[in-house]
Amino acid sequence: MIRNCVEVTQSRNAGWSFRSWVLLALTSLLFFGSGSPSLEAQEQRKLRHILVANENVANKLLAAAKAGTDFKAMARRYSLDVGTKILGGDLDWVSPGQMEPEFSRAAFDIPEVGGFATCKTRYGWHVIQFVEIRGAEKPKPPVDQPKDTPPVKPEAGPADETESDAAKKPIPVDPMADRNDDLGWEVSFSDRTYSPGDDIQFTIRVTNRTDGELQVLDPKLWPLGMVVRYQFGRMNVPVVYPGDVTKIEFRNEMIPAGGKIQRSYSLKDYLGFEEMWPIVRVIWRGDILFNRLEELKVNGSFIDDPEKARSRWRFYRSDEANFNQLPLVKTGDRWFLCLFASGRTWVEIDPQSYSPLRDWIINDVREAKWDRVALEVIPGQGIFFGLVDRGSATGVPADKPVDRSKSLEGLTRGDFVALPTKLSNGTIGYGKRFGIVLDGSARQFNGGMKIGRIVLEEGDPIKRIEGRKRAQQDSQITLALAWPESLLPERTAKSIQEGAVAPAKKKVDPEIDQGQTGEKPGVSLNPSGVSAKNPKPVEPTLQKPAPVQKEQKPTPVALKPLPTVFMETDNGSFLIRLYEDEAPNTVAHFIHLVENGFYDGKNFHRRVQTGSSKGFVQGGSPDGTSAGVLDYTIRDEPSAKRPAKIYSLVMARHHTRPNSASSQFLIALDNLSYLNGTYTVFGEIISGQKSAMRLSEGSKIKRITVRNKRDRDYTFEKFAPK
Repeated sequence: MIRNCVEVTQSRNAGWSFRSWVLLALTSLLFFGSGSPSLEAQEQRKLRHILVANENVANKLLAAAKAGTDFKAMARRYSLDVGTKILGGDLDWVSPGQMEPEFSRAAFDIPEVGGFATCKTRYGWHVIQFVEIRGAEKPKPPVDQPKDTPPVKPEAGPADETESDAAKKPIPVDPMADRNDDLGWEVSFSDRTYSPGDDIQFTIRVTNRTDGELQVLDPKLWPLGMVVRYQFGRMNVPVVYPGDVTKIEFRNEMIPAGGKIQRSYSLKDYLGFEEMWPIVRVIWRGDILFNRLEELKVNGSFIDDPEKARSRWRFYRSDEANFNQLPLVKTGDRWFLCLFASGRTWVEIDPQSYSPLRDWIINDVREAKWDRVALEVIPGQGIFFGLVDRGSATGVPADKPVDRSKSLEGLTRGDFVALPTKLSNGTIGYGKRFGIVLDGSARQFNGGMKIGRIVLEEGDPIKRIEGRKRAQQDSQITLALAWPESLLPERTAKSIQEGAVAPAKKKVDPEIDQGQTGEKPGVSLNPSGVSAKNPKPVEPTLQKPAPVQKEQKPTPVALKPLPTVFMETDNGSFLIRLYEDEAPNTVAHFIHLVENGFYDGKNFHRRVQTGSSKGFVQGGSPDGTSAGVLDYTIRDEPSAKRPAKIYSLVMARHHTRPNSASSQFLIALDNLSYLNGTYTVFGEIISGQKSAMRLSEGSKIKRITVRNKRDRDYTFEKFAPK
C-alpha cells in the first residue's frame, strides 16, 4: 500500500511536495497504527484466560476475578496452559472464530471491556478476561440499564474519572509488561510449505536492543526453548537434544549493542521425528529453555548467577512462526479448506472439479495467501472475497469459453463457487475471486464454476457473518488452512460424515433465511464428495422396534468427549485418552478394572526394546508375569483408524490365539506397526509423554483414576470365561 502511494505521488511530481509527505504520513499511520501489518477491518479483542480442569475451579476463579483479584497472578498460579501461564494468561489480539467455537462465543459475548466469562472446550474449562477492543465500536453497557438514568459519578476519585471508566479498568492492563525487551527473539522457517521428506530448517535470531553489551546462553541450547504445537492436534510436542548433554561443553556468547546472533537448525534433530500436518505453530520462550535444561540435567556451571539469569530469561518470548508439511495433491483425493471467520467453515473441494484450479487453490491456501482477506457480504445472496495479484496472473485460465451472463444451474445454499475474472495477463480465468452461495439464483454467481461445498460449520460462522453485516461490521478470513482427508481431526471427520449420512433438522431463522430452511450448509454432501440437493427438513423418524444396541449411533464427539484416565507411577504421571468409539468393549472393561482399583500397586513387569526401536513396556498382570490372566478373556477390537503408534495403549494377548486379551496392556514407546490389524489399540497418552518414556521393567503403577467418561453404563462382555 505504501509502495503504491509513493509510485502515484512520484508519477505526478518528480519532487516530493508537502501534499506527498502528508499522504505518505497518513498512509503509514493507517498501516502501522493498529500494531499489525494491516489495519484490522473487523472487531478484535485482547483477551486473557486461565485453563483449569473442572467447572468448580473455574467458578471459584471467576468469583475471585470479579472481586478484583489480579487475573494475571491467578493465571500464573493456576492455569494449565503452559503456553500462556507465564504471561499471565495473555492471548494477545483475538479475532472472531480464531479460537475454539465455544471459546469465541463466550469471549465475544462479554458485554463490557474489563468483563469476564467462563466456557468449556475440549481442553478444559476457561476463565476469560476481556481486556481491550479494536476494529469496532466499544461495547455498550447492558441493554437493561435505563436509558434515561444519567451515570452517577463516584463521591471520591479523580475528577475526570466516571463510574464507567472505573469499571473498565478494575485490573491493571498491560500484558506486554511481562516481556523483557532488552533482547529480541525470533524464530523463522525457510519456507511456509514442505513436502514429505524435506529437511525442515529453522533459524533462531536474537537482537540486542540496548546500548550496552549483553550475554546470552550458548546457541546450541536455544532450540530447547521451543514450544511446538499442531493446529487441532497435539498441543505440546516433546523437544529433545541431539546428543549427550553431559559430554558437551557449553559456553555463553556476548552480543554488542545493536548486534545480532542467529543460528540455523534442523527440526528433526530436536523433535526426533517428522509428522505431516496442515499447520505447525512454533514459539520460543526463555522459561521453557531453563525448564528443559533442568530436566536434561545440563551442567549449568557456565551460567553466571543461574538464579538471576533464570529470572531474567523467563520473560523472553518470540512471536509465533508456522509452517505446514503436507502430501502432494493427487487426482481423486479428498481435500478440505478450513476458513476461520466468525467461527470455522469447512469446505470440501470437489475431487472431480477442474484440477488446475483445485491445485491452485490448495497451494495458495498453503502459502497463506488467503489469510486476512476481507469478506464482502450481500445478506441472503452470497459471501464473496477476492485475492490481489502478486505480479503474475492470479489464477488459471478457463478450460472453456465463459458466458458471464449465464446463470450457474443447480446452485444451492452452501455451495462454494469460483467466479470468472480477468487475470493480470489479460485472459479470463478463475482463482482470483470466490463466493459462498446463500441464494442459488443470485446473479453475482453468473458464469461461475462450482468447485466445492460447505460440509461443516463450527460456531455458526455464516449466521454470524451475516449478523455482522446487518450491524454494519466488517468480516474477514483471519486464517485459511488446507487439509487432506487422511489428516482431518478426528472430531471434524466424524462430524462431517455424520452430517453427510444423516442431515438433522435445524430451526429457521427468518431474519437470515427469509423463508429458506435453517439447515446448516453442507450436510447433504455425501462421503464421496458428490453434492446433492438439500432435502427438506422432516421430523426425526422413530427407531425400529427392539433395535440392536450395537447399531445405535453414538452422539457426536463434540457433545460426548472420549473418556480419560490418569495414571500415576513412580516414574511420573500421564493422562490417557480412551478410544471408546473403536474399542467400546475393551474400554468398558479397562474402566471397570480401574474403578475397582485392580491396577493400583502393580508393576510393569516387562520392557522390550532393540537397537533400532524403543519398543514398549508391559504391565497389568494379576501375578506379575507375562503368563498372568484373569478368569476370562475379552474379544479383540482392532481398527484401521487406530494404528499402534508411539504412546498408544495396546491390549496384550497371545500372538497366536485371537480374543485372548485379559488385563495386561502395552504402552508403545515407539511405532509398533507389526501389531496393526491384530491387536486392539484402545488409548493414547495425550499428556505427560516424557514420564512414559522413563518407564522400565519394575516401574510401579501407584494409582489409576478415571478423569471423565460418557454418561452410560460401562458394562462389558466376556469372551471366554474359564
